[in-house]
Amino acid sequence: MSSNGVIFPACLRETDKSGKLRTRNTKTEAAYRKRYGGMATTLAKKSGEPHVEIDQVIDDLRARAPWLKKRSYYLYRAVILQALRDLYRAGGISDAEVERLVQRMKPASETPVASKRNGKSRRCRHFQPATQGALVSILRRRSSETARNLADMLDFGPEIGVRVCEFFGCRLDKRILWVSSAKYSEANERGIAEFRPIELLQFNDQELRELADLIARLNCELEAVNGDRSRLVRRYSAMMRRVRDLVPSASGLTIGTTRHQFRANLAAAGYSREEIAAAMGHAVVGTAETHYGRKSMGWYPNENYRPIGVPASVIALVRSGARPKPLESTIAPPADQPSGSDEFRLR
Repeated sequence: MSSNGVIFPACLRETDKSGKLRTRNTKTEAAYRKRYGGMATTLAKKSGEPHVEIDQVIDDLRARAPWLKKRSYYLYRAVILQALRDLYRAGGISDAEVERLVQRMKPASETPVASKRNGKSRRCRHFQPATQGALVSILRRRSSETARNLADMLDFGPEIGVRVCEFFGCRLDKRILWVSSAKYSEANERGIAEFRPIELLQFNDQELRELADLIARLNCELEAVNGDRSRLVRRYSAMMRRVRDLVPSASGLTIGTTRHQFRANLAAAGYSREEIAAAMGHAVVGTAETHYGRKSMGWYPNENYRPIGVPASVIALVRSGARPKPLESTIAPPADQPSGSDEFRLR
């Protein structure tokens, strides 16, 4: 293979076994370069160095290979091969050094790739109230603010169905929770609105106060990190991983599992597909049932149970398929939406 008149060594001319991708093109090479930059930056942070060389990135991959999926290992290998090709094209490495580094990419020991992976690492999509109670109890016994907040997030999560990052930036106006939709994009027609309202029908006054306190604490944290929700998600996800190991039935459970359980709960309670999509902020009606929790795993077998309400104007924005339908209804921002509006569909 040649590129701009450069003839690569044989070890750089083989196809990339990165998942289903076997060939390279301009787009995939650009994606490889971007991923390599991320790998090098992450490794530099871990090692406390301003930057790392390519042989250090290779050593890190060799050491992690037994714990990686085979698909992930070959993707990272393809990324490093692209970095070597770029380095070779720039004249920064010799043929002999390229051969040495490619051979060095083999796992650090005789242990095969993925041989030490935990087969139970798959994220779970459902959990039972007993598991929820055990996790919340453990977290409430801890003194840190993060543990206290995480306990409340697990407690309220199956009732409000927000994404992990959407816990930060919510607003509560009496019984109406305004959620800042993380995946809304008007240009790409993703989501139904920048802010979506949910009426909390079954919350008592004490629960509303506790939810308001949680939102206030989380929004203070969001302000402290200059609006970086990803940083806060990593913080709470790390604590979740540590705590779930203490509860056998919580293996694979994440904070995001509460959103899966929310969908399962609403489906079991008899909510329509459009109502569920509107409550979750989906623009297309089939997204929730395809990617989220199953009706059979819901906690509400009684189809007359109505824990939340969603405005009819919001439900009308949900599309039945990929093609949008013209609608005149819009959702006002939180400050303009009166509490207890007649628009809410309360069946």
